[in-house]
Amino acid sequence: MQNLLFDIAPLLETHWTGIPVYTARLARLLLDDPKIEPVFFVHGRLIETKQVLRSLDAMTGLYLRNDYERDRLPAVLRRSRIDKALFPSVKSMYAIAPSEASVVHDLTTIITPEYHDSANIEFHRNNLLREIESNDIVFATSMATADDISYYLDVPHEKIKVAHQFVDWPAEFNLNFESRYPRDLSLPYVLVIGTIEPRKNLRLVLEAIKEILAIDPELKIVIMGKVGWRLNDALAGDVDSFVAQGRLKFAGFVDEFKKYCLIRSCRFTIFPSLMEGFGIPVLESFDLGKPVLASFSSSIPEVGQEAAVYFDPLSKQDFVRGFHKLYDKVMNDPDLTKSNALNVAAKFTPENFFKPFRSWILK
Repeated sequence: MQNLLFDIAPLLETHWTGIPVYTARLARLLLDDPKIEPVFFVHGRLIETKQVLRSLDAMTGLYLRNDYERDRLPAVLRRSRIDKALFPSVKSMYAIAPSEASVVHDLTTIITPEYHDSANIEFHRNNLLREIESNDIVFATSMATADDISYYLDVPHEKIKVAHQFVDWPAEFNLNFESRYPRDLSLPYVLVIGTIEPRKNLRLVLEAIKEILAIDPELKIVIMGKVGWRLNDALAGDVDSFVAQGRLKFAGFVDEFKKYCLIRSCRFTIFPSLMEGFGIPVLESFDLGKPVLASFSSSIPEVGQEAAVYFDPLSKQDFVRGFHKLYDKVMNDPDLTKSNALNVAAKFTPENFFKPFRSWILK
């Protein structure tokens, strides 16, 4: 059996989105593999498997972080027992195993620094080159991210492996949903997904709000996502009247089950982001049979493939055009749009995601 030191620092977050979800899915697969013995740690301190399982079952790092902050964790890890080390995000330690690897989710701090604060840019830029140079393998979340790593950081492609993420809603979500709502529920709203920050490009949607709501007097726009940074830059100015009318709603951060319900009940979703390392909201929508209006940018077409309708993320006119196109498709042939979405989602499996990691670990 191959032992593996696995950094679960991302799981210290209370609310899991993005990288914590990615880390949790990878941890589950490591635990399920009979040929791999994962050894979990946070900032150099060992985490017992039962503590990790507790967090995975609860889908929060609240209790794990509490143990860490109160110094209730076991002793510092013994490096002699480690063969390989894997960091699912930023590398926090170096030279702790004979062979090391980490995951690079995107290079937005390098390519689009205007969408980050200065502290975040400095932190990632100061660590990224050292991290990659110290790795045997770099895992990228998409081919687009792999190409960015190779081009901007001069890393040979043979050192980079792509691991496309997948979606795995808890089994009880479907049962809970269908106990509350009819199976064919499709409410007259379109769901916009993304943290409220400049890179997620919510401003474009709000600037076009009048034009897109004019398509149907019953239509509503629901925006789902936690507040990020530079809120004023992320939001357009005059939307108060639409909020007052009940046609524009801000759901804020929601838990995973509420997100599941919001996606499953909408007509389609919008993912307007300017740049993504992967674009998991697109895949989450497809997995529930919902088509997506998505920006044609970075890795997003790699996920959306032929099932999404795309628009230029810098053009309000093109966004409105795409909105009308997808709205007509959904209203005229909902079965086809659902089938197309599910067909693409079926390509992103746990097996395909885990294969490059497992190959490196057992090599």
